[in-house]
Amino acid sequence: MAKRTVRPVSGAERVKRTRAVAAVVHSGRLEGFEDNAEWIQNMERFANGDITREELRAIAHRR
Repeated sequence: MAKRTVRPVSGAERVKRTRAVAAVVHSGRLEGFEDNAEWIQNMERFANGDITREELRAIAHRR
């Protein structure tokens, strides 16, 4: 199995992603959706650079 490598995320990119995650969560609340702690945690992991966009997409499609 190939070793998973995650590209380091710059501080500016991390802030941009964190704001985007907050906006998505807020939008979902406005639409009346209940919070899904597991999904929010995965989006925050993406924002911090712990997982890649492809991994986040794979998690979303497993649901």
